[in-house]
Amino acid sequence: PRAPRVAMVRLEELDGDAPPDLEEIPGAEISVEIKSHPGLWLASEAALDEPKVGLLDKGVTHLLSFGALRRASPTRRHQVYERAENGALVTHLRAACDFMREAIEGGGGARGNVAVVSEEEGEDAAAFLIAAFLVVEKRVETVDDAVAAVTSSRPSSELATHKEFAKNLKFLARNGIPDWA
Repeated sequence: PRAPRVAMVRLEELDGDAPPDLEEIPGAEISVEIKSHPGLWLASEAALDEPKVGLLDKGVTHLLSFGALRRASPTRRHQVYERAENGALVTHLRAACDFMREAIEGGGGARGNVAVVSEEEGEDAAAFLIAAFLVVEKRVETVDDAVAAVTSSRPSSELATHKEFAKNLKFLARNGIPDWA
């Protein structure tokens, strides 16, 4: 099966009798690899609807979900990242970062690709996990660099304007993952 195309039309094109030309939106695919970090993928919920096209054909071997999935994981290796009971984001982050690192570096086997998705809190939550991984594990220079790595691959991401995620990324850049997490 072919990946669904994401397209848009100009408003004035809707006035004509002929079907409008579709303009493809760069970075709007159902899953995108983070350009500066091969093996790390940001996936939309639609990738779970079409896992062969959205994940498996791209070589995704591991799936990290921000919150529970409402369906079976299409990959053999799947881990769920949950907020702490008090809503904190950093409490369970160590396990999520370890999972991503081991998937990409091939811990315990062949190198793989990891996709991060969130049905529970939306794509920006998945983008947060990727940016947090870049800050903590890849030691990108600044939070802005981590956010830019995500948004250059997925221009529609609103990670940069999400206050809670930005605050937590800044905390991680200053302190790393706390020992209690």
